[in-house]
Amino acid sequence: MRYFHGCAVVFFSALLCACATSPAPNQNPQNLNSAPDLSAFQHVELTANTSHERLDASARFIASGAYLDVLFPAPSPQRLYAQPQECRNDGDAFCARRFILSGELDAFSSQLQCYIEIRNDANSAYFDQALQGLCHDQYRRSYSIMVSK
Repeated sequence: MRYFHGCAVVFFSALLCACATSPAPNQNPQNLNSAPDLSAFQHVELTANTSHERLDASARFIASGAYLDVLFPAPSPQRLYAQPQECRNDGDAFCARRFILSGELDAFSSQLQCYIEIRNDANSAYFDQALQGLCHDQYRRSYSIMVSK
């Protein structure tokens, strides 16, 4: 009888553990970790924070490469790459990741390092908001960047 009781305890413990760690039926962990689709975002505004000088550009998201082509009046597009930043809840293997757009842009006669957070929020996501971030040049001057629809 003790053998049966011990097996039952082990079986139910394993069952509870499996239920606690498996994702919700309509929550695919692969989708939480893949780069968000930013194809609706087609405008980039870059502003020098000291002089308030502004540059506007069009943008095109390339989903297969997870990057945003920024089309300033220049001979070739410049790219901001969508990359995972970190997990919101490090202890959960299926947690939603935060993403960033980062890369270099040639603007204002400088090469700017840019960083833009992308919210990956199940309730509001990034669909109804502009993406805002900062860029800086080699002299640490800052520039505001906004990517919108």
